[in-house]
Amino acid sequence: CVGRDYILEVGIVSEHGACFSTVVRPPAVPTEAECDNSVHGIPAVELRDGPEFKVAYARMISFLQHLQVSTARIDDSDSEAEPCVSTSYDEPPQILLVSHNGLKFDFAILVSEVMRSKSDYLPLQRFGYVETLDVFRPVSTGCVKLQCLCREHAVSDGHLRAHRALDDAIALRDVVVTQAERLGVTLCQLFAPFVMECELGETLIQEESLRLAQN
Repeated sequence: CVGRDYILEVGIVSEHGACFSTVVRPPAVPTEAECDNSVHGIPAVELRDGPEFKVAYARMISFLQHLQVSTARIDDSDSEAEPCVSTSYDEPPQILLVSHNGLKFDFAILVSEVMRSKSDYLPLQRFGYVETLDVFRPVSTGCVKLQCLCREHAVSDGHLRAHRALDDAIALRDVVVTQAERLGVTLCQLFAPFVMECELGETLIQEESLRLAQN
């Protein structure tokens, strides 16, 4: 449940390979047996040594902001280059957070955790968001699970750990890069029709409703 579960791991990989990864210590660390039988498979000792969400979130935002200011701006002399989201040279390019099933899970639980931990949600409003299920559903004739897309796009996931955040992020990056190459477009052009903003007003209402229901 998005409103009650906790983030245990965050993994990000940029288009050009910069990576961020951290486990997140939950309020109650599961036992080794519980971790062994879980989907994520993260050892209990690793979770115990991880930072709490507020710290992990602050590190994630710092990584994204550094990535934002260090990313080369698009050369506007190239007529074929189009920014994912319009920006000027007076500002760094906007960061797009891209996730598979992000609307129902990744993005939703991130916002939920931010609200519950009373962390600063304003940075989330500066990013764009892309749900890659929306990217692949119109062009796929079969399964759109990440594992299926890896096979369809001949992306090897044999060296990746199942259900680990960074490994899933790397697999998705490779899939969307391959899809963009197949279509003869840039990643920005592939994502542009699907960019969304973070609607925190509705989320705040939902969080307050959940809090009242729990009291």
